[in-house]
Amino acid sequence: MKSLVAADGSSYTKRMLAYLAVHDEWLVPTYQYTVVHCTPPLPARAKGYFDPETLRAYTADLHEKVFKLIRGFYKRHGTDAVFTGKTGYAATVRWATW
Repeated sequence: MKSLVAADGSSYTKRMLAYLAVHDEWLVPTYQYTVVHCTPPLPARAKGYFDPETLRAYTADLHEKVFKLIRGFYKRHGTDAVFTGKTGYAATVRWATW
């Protein structure tokens, strides 16, 4: 079974993890979990002030702040997950790993 877990780092993400912790039938080591986080793009005018590597590091840091809590959760429950972060609007981003 494949499970797609959308996370934004808000209180809703924490509520989702609490739900999974109570319903351990969803935390099966043979399931495939993909955790996705999407950051909105910076305006073109703002992008012009930074080099591409700085922008990449900035977005990677934003993704990792959200993923850190979730990585620990899956590790404590003995399951693995694939973590994917994209830049763009969540409704229009294509998730190749899914």
